[in-house]
Amino acid sequence: MKAIIWMRADSRLQTLRKAFRIEDYRIAQDNSKTLANMIKERAIKLASHASDLESCREKRRAKKGEIAECEEELESLGGKKADLDGKVTTLREKVDALRKSTESLVKAAGEVPLLEADIKDKNGEVVNLENEVEELASETGKLQPELEKLSTVQEPTPKTEDELKEELRTARQKEREMRSAQDVIGAKISDYESVERNKVCPTCDRPAEPEEFEEKIRLKKEEKGKALEEVDACEGRIKEIEVLQDSLREYKKAQDRLQSLAERVKKNQERMEKAREKAQKLNEQVTSARDRLEKARQHVEEFNRISAQIDGLSKELKEDELQLTEVEKAISGSQRTHEMQTREVDELEMEIQAKEKERKAAERLREYQMWLEEFFVPTLQSIETHVMMNINMEFNQHFQKWWTMLVDDPGKESRIDEDFTPIVEQDGYEQDYNYLSGGEKTSLALVYRLSLNTIVQKVSAGIKSNLLILDEPTDG
Repeated sequence: MKAIIWMRADSRLQTLRKAFRIEDYRIAQDNSKTLANMIKERAIKLASHASDLESCREKRRAKKGEIAECEEELESLGGKKADLDGKVTTLREKVDALRKSTESLVKAAGEVPLLEADIKDKNGEVVNLENEVEELASETGKLQPELEKLSTVQEPTPKTEDELKEELRTARQKEREMRSAQDVIGAKISDYESVERNKVCPTCDRPAEPEEFEEKIRLKKEEKGKALEEVDACEGRIKEIEVLQDSLREYKKAQDRLQSLAERVKKNQERMEKAREKAQKLNEQVTSARDRLEKARQHVEEFNRISAQIDGLSKELKEDELQLTEVEKAISGSQRTHEMQTREVDELEMEIQAKEKERKAAERLREYQMWLEEFFVPTLQSIETHVMMNINMEFNQHFQKWWTMLVDDPGKESRIDEDFTPIVEQDGYEQDYNYLSGGEKTSLALVYRLSLNTIVQKVSAGIKSNLLILDEPTDG
């Protein structure tokens, strides 16, 4: 908001003139003066341009006499041209007939280098295809031993990896159970042997007969031996399953590699078949191209013979055409002279008419110039002065109203001068607004901006307020 306050007075006034649309009057005045000068220059130019009107009328009479002489010369040259036209036409017909007979021969002659290049390219392509077939066959041969070796790998078990994992889990679980049972039996045997030695029950401290526990110890030892056998059997099964898992993984790797190699061999065979078919087609095309090449060479010989005949007739035709060209140039020169003379007469007629109009236009333009300079421009100046004074007065009223509302200091007053520069007075003395406080500067800028907004909305149709400024609305 403060930007317009800190402007230089002339820059601020220029900006406001544009905002108030006052600049239109100054532009209209400048344009009117420019237009008046242009009209004045145009009137002088028109009057000067029409000063040689009588001389133009004399030139027109002389040019009409020259036109009559040129028409007689054109009539004589026309007879010579008719004779040469007949002779040239006959020779051209003969040459055209021979050239038509060579059109197909020219095409055949142009095909010779193309056919030769095509044959060379196709032969080279055939060689490349044969090399490709040989390379693919060699690669397939190298892969064959590995294919045969992999195809002999047998599946170690019909079971899946998941089934083997489940069996391994079961065997390990059983092994843990047997070892746990073995530990329990061992503990029981220790208890029985303690009773046998001490002849006292460790649980109830009663006396016990050792003979009663001998049989129990024997049975428990047999039970422990069976548990140990079960543990050994589980360990053997676990090792067997782990070996099967390793073998099954190796088998699957072999099958994946076998499938990959089989697909590669299949692709090689397909590529070899396609290459052989393409090579066969290219060989057939080469044979056909060689037949066409032989015919094209025969056509070239015929073309050379007819071309020699055409050269002889063309030489004779060229001599007659040179004579005809000379006559046509003479006719063309006379026609251009005639056209130029006729055009000059027409231009003189137009120039005479234009000069007569220019004299009348120069007089009319002088009247326009007088009206612009003596009436229109002074009127615009008067209108601009009155409009600017009215806007300045109204702007000042709004400025003072907003100042009173926004600055709560009875000792300070503010107004604007004729250049729309804000003037602040403190107890009757003017105060430079550079020395105002930050809040007063902001208030001054806001007052100026609100006043400007009111005037601009009034003088500029279509501009609406769409901005609300709040000073610390959430304070308290």
